[in-house]
Amino acid sequence: MPAFHQPSAGTASHRSILLLEEYEALAAAVGAALKKFAPQHATVIARSLAQAEILGAKICPELFIIDVDPPWAGLTDFLEKMRNAHPDAGVLVIGGAIPAAIAVERGSFGAVKFIEKPFELATFEAAVQALLGPWRESKSASPRGSLRTLNPIDVVLLHYAAGANVIVDVHASGEQPGEIHLTGGQVSHAETEKLTGAEALREILTWSEARMNERQQLFRRGRQFSRIGQRRY
Repeated sequence: MPAFHQPSAGTASHRSILLLEEYEALAAAVGAALKKFAPQHATVIARSLAQAEILGAKICPELFIIDVDPPWAGLTDFLEKMRNAHPDAGVLVIGGAIPAAIAVERGSFGAVKFIEKPFELATFEAAVQALLGPWRESKSASPRGSLRTLNPIDVVLLHYAAGANVIVDVHASGEQPGEIHLTGGQVSHAETEKLTGAEALREILTWSEARMNERQQLFRRGRQFSRIGQRRY
C-alpha cells in the first residue's frame, strides 16, 4: 500500500509530491524530510512505476521525486506518460553524480533536477525548495524546468545518474527515429538514419519536441545492483 504524509496541521492544501522509492527505510526518511521542507504538500510514496502511475492520476503531483538507485526498467516511458498527464510538474532525481560541466550549463532550465548520493539534508532542502518555491522570472530568463520540456539530454542524464543499461529510442517531427545505447550509464552507441557514434548523438540531442521510449531494458532491479551502502539516510 502507498504511504501518505499529510500537510502540517493548520494548512488547507491539496498540493502534493509523489515519491518513487523502493526501500521502506529511505522512503520514511525522505518523507519525514519533506514534511519539514514542504509542509504545505502531502507526500505520497509509490513502490513501483505502475503504482506511481495510478497515484499520479489521483493526486496530480506538483513534484515527482525519483530514487534511481537501482534503476527502474521503463522509467523513460513512465516520464513520457507523466509529461502528457502533468506537464507542469517538476522532477527531482536522486542518484549518481552527473557531469559537473553539464550540470552548470543546464542550470535550472532542464526538465529534471539531480542530486547526488549521498547527500546532506541542506542539499535536499535546497533542491525541493527550488522546484516548489516561488519563481522569479526576468524577461530574459527561461521558465523553470518541468516535464513539459523533457528532452533527450534529460533522459540521457537520467540513465547516467542511474548507471543503467538501456536503449532509448528517440522520435522527433521530421526526423527518422534515432537510438541511444547506455551501458552502466555511459553512452556506448548512438545512431540515426545517416549517422552513427558521436555525430549521431550530437544530432539527436538537438532534436526539439522529441518523444522517447525504452525499446529494450538490459537491467534488473535488486540490491546487488545498487549503491545502497552509500546512502546517507
